[in-house]
Amino acid sequence: MPRVTKSDWALLYQDWPSEVTDVRMRDLSLDGISVYSGIELPMPRTIRVVGAAFDVVAEIVSSRRVGKVFTLHGRLITALFTNPAGGFVSTSA
Repeated sequence: MPRVTKSDWALLYQDWPSEVTDVRMRDLSLDGISVYSGIELPMPRTIRVVGAAFDVVAEIVSSRRVGKVFTLHGRLITALFTNPAGGFVSTSA
């Protein structure tokens, strides 16, 4: 699976269904996710983040202001990692 780069964009859902928020990736592992966001979220908060190669549900565990944006850090609840070539790997954290 290609590595998710820090310049990749993703969509953050706060509720289902809801309006989406564009976020920029900061980090993604099998344990957690971190994104740059223009909005602050209350904690704890369950979110869904969908990118080109992944679809995860996470619980926000911290939020920090960095200049004009926020870094949101979440613990993965579920994750689906897709391979553009057609394969997939899924796991529950």
